[in-house]
Amino acid sequence: MKINLNKNDFNQLINLLKIKEINIDVSSMYLYYLMNERNSIKEKKISSLMNKYHLSNEEAFYEEFLNVLDLDKRDHDYINVNKISKIDNIKCLDINKYLNNPYYKTIKVDNIVSSDWYFKYDTLEAYEGFMYQDLKFSENFAELSSLGYFTRPYKYLSVTQKDDIWMCVTPHEIETMEKSINEAKGRVLVLGLGLGYYPFMISRKEEVNEITIVELDDNAINLFNKYLLKQFPNARKIKIIHDDAFKFMLNHDIENNFDYAFFDLYHNVDDGISMYIKSKNINKDNKKTTFYYWIENSLIAYLRRLLLTLIDECADIDDPNNYVKEESYDDHIINRMYTLLKDKVYNSIEEIYKLLSDESIKKLAELI
Repeated sequence: MKINLNKNDFNQLINLLKIKEINIDVSSMYLYYLMNERNSIKEKKISSLMNKYHLSNEEAFYEEFLNVLDLDKRDHDYINVNKISKIDNIKCLDINKYLNNPYYKTIKVDNIVSSDWYFKYDTLEAYEGFMYQDLKFSENFAELSSLGYFTRPYKYLSVTQKDDIWMCVTPHEIETMEKSINEAKGRVLVLGLGLGYYPFMISRKEEVNEITIVELDDNAINLFNKYLLKQFPNARKIKIIHDDAFKFMLNHDIENNFDYAFFDLYHNVDDGISMYIKSKNINKDNKKTTFYYWIENSLIAYLRRLLLTLIDECADIDDPNNYVKEESYDDHIINRMYTLLKDKVYNSIEEIYKLLSDESIKKLAELI
């Protein structure tokens, strides 16, 4: 992989590499907040800031958010100048939008335990911050996170296996599935069951004729059939198949049996990246079925970071011996990217931007 840029283009590449590091730093900042400080912002402090400095509710939350993370004025400027995290991406959400969600209003269960699976209700407290959308990107690939909060508590249903939450009806799940719900039509394949939120929502659409759900865990299926499916007004559209999703895709003619497929087998990017790549590889020759991957922007962002790492290394020295050993799955991805791109020559920053585009990374994912 040859990087052959003039001085001006090389400086722009250096800037892209800096943005990658900023993305990682800010992502770590948000993760720290969500893991350790998400309940630390209180209504009393927000009211005090609003009255003292004549701030809006969102402006006060933003200031307190930065204070909780112990960021000084220099850090504030650093974040805003790079458009990574700013007031525009922190929202006081309208709780009624989510309370009036059809699934939320229809599906009711008690706290139920079955084997290592159980249903329970959790609560987002007032002013507790949470991510509510998938990542967005600026023109220079800065990652824009969307942090939301409510001004009063929000109670939501979740399904948990061995203390791992598989699905919950929070704003994040509602928002990140909305586009796919709007797109779904015809015969729909759903890979992964959870609480059945996605099947419930698309079953309400006249454009959706039938829904096939593939789920591996018997207990998840039994819980769903016993407590949830009977509450679905359009349950007749739904069929559940007990099978491994990847085996199912390999053993069935997906493109001639399904118009649309929704892929959601993972908790987050960490456990999802390998599944995303595996599914993209299986379905790379599919010309008919539209596939939608849950939180795909976040998965693309992860791959883009690794691709920038490879570009950085090759801009310094292009040595094939560096891409032989593998000590992690990230190493495997980078090594495969190098194999796929080793004969390419990039002579301009425009070519680098094209390589880093969403569509380019989706194509690479099919081949890794």
